[in-house]
Amino acid sequence: MDDRDRLRLDRALEAARKARDWSDQLPRWWENEIHTAAIAKMVEEVGDALMSTSQGRVSDQTQAAFPRFPWDFVGRIRVVLAHQYGQVDVAALRRTVERDVPRWVTELENMVRSG
Repeated sequence: MDDRDRLRLDRALEAARKARDWSDQLPRWWENEIHTAAIAKMVEEVGDALMSTSQGRVSDQTQAAFPRFPWDFVGRIRVVLAHQYGQVDVAALRRTVERDVPRWVTELENMVRSG
């Protein structure tokens, strides 16, 4: 893993941890527009750090080394959150934050450790 990938993974991990932690600290966050926007931004940042073509995406080699991570899914979520201005499906975001983000944190931690 090269230094650019390591930096991208670190940035994604930081955003994923914030999304996880904020959702844990803010009961019923999905009912508050500001809390929802903040958590959505962190989920978007995970995808941006890993899959954004404008900022450089994680290399194919690193993605191949960690095939269990849902690279495509994270990229698709980023596109939706970044380009569906004001039209976020809060129920879908909530499912992602509750079900997927904790796994992303664990897998990103493993990637960073092994890198």
